[in-house]
Formats: sequence, structure tokens, C-alpha cells
Amino acid sequence: CYNRIDTNCIDEKGDITKWRYVDADTYTARIARLTPQKDDIVYTREGSICRAAILPEDPKVCLGQRVMLIRSANGVFPQFIRRLLMSPMVIRKLTEQQKGIGAKHVNVSDVCNLILPLPPLAEQKRIVAKIEELLPLCERLNEVICLINRIVHEIRMALSHELYLSALALALTLPDTCGKAEYPNEKYNGARYKKWCSQYVISDRHDSPYDYFLLGTL
Repeated sequence: CYNRIDTNCIDEKGDITKWRYVDADTYTARIARLTPQKDDIVYTREGSICRAAILPEDPKVCLGQRVMLIRSANGVFPQFIRRLLMSPMVIRKLTEQQKGIGAKHVNVSDVCNLILPLPPLAEQKRIVAKIEELLPLCERLNEVICLINRIVHEIRMALSHELYLSALALALTLPDTCGKAEYPNEKYNGARYKKWCSQYVISDRHDSPYDYFLLGTL
């Protein structure tokens, strides 16, 4: 069997999560125009649009439906182009002309006509390295924001039903949740809790019983 890749094989991060399988005849027919190779970019055009994946070493893969193949020229870092193709700027450009309520799609001609910024190769690699360094932090912060929004919603629901102790208990979890995002390298919950409260909650005067309670000195 040979591999085939289509829209459903690529997740929202641009990672290949699975392969489809085809027989030798189908594979041969689908690579008649161009054989995919390592570092080629597979770009989704319909359904879950604008997802870009880099093909691995010796992929032995053909394209399925609703995707296109992009091959970088000399002096172009494939990962840089991949990041650009998944950026809000490019997605907005490719979809701004769409009308109606049908399935989202991207035209091959629109992708081919894109004008993209292209710094020197060394700068392309530096930009990609910085993105890959910051993405895990952004993902962690997004998870924390979603959790905080859920806690705040539950606090409001508790207050609306006059469940004040429940609301207070939920509110006291917020410093720990925020502290995990603010101090990811701090191993101990108590230390994170005190640090975050000291920085964002406790007054400069330190004359409130609540301040001393948070500091653990009451």
C-alpha cells in the first residue's frame, strides 16, 4: 500500500495526524504530474482550509482531494512558507472574496498569486525558531484564559443564586490558575499562589487581614 494525504489528515497546527492508503495503480496515477518529496508543503483548500503540512523523509505519498502541493525554491525555508500560509494575514487574503454560505474553499490560482514577504534565508530560520519557541507559551496561555473564563462564569452563576461560599471557593482558585501561567517553572502550588497574589492582589500597605491571609502570616 501507498500513502495518500487529504484535508482530514492535517490538524489545525499543521501536523500530519494520519495517512490514507491507496493501491499501486492509484498511487501511480496520482503522481503522474509530480511526485511529492521531502519538505514539500501540502496545503488544504476546502473544508478545514489553510492548513499546511511539511512532508517527511521519503514519504511515498500522493495527494488526495482538496489539497495542493507547494515546493519551495532555492533560498526559501519550507517551514517559513508553511508558517506564512497558516498566518491570519494570508488566510484573510485568501478568504476575503468568498461569498455565500457554501463550504469554505481556497482557489489554487489565488495561492499562486500571493505576494509574500521573503527575508534572507538566515532570517527566515530565525523567525521560525522564535515562533516555535513562543507557540507552546501561547497555547498554554490560551488554555489558561479558557479556564479562567469558565471559572468566572461559574462564579457569576453562584452569585446569581446567592451561593456566596461557592463563589468565594471558586474565586480562591484563580490565583493558582493564573500563577501556573505566570510562573510555569515554579514547582510548588503554594509558592505560585503567594507570588501571584503578592504581585497582582496584595496592596502596598499590607494592612488588610486578607493580605496577611494570602501571605500566610495571619
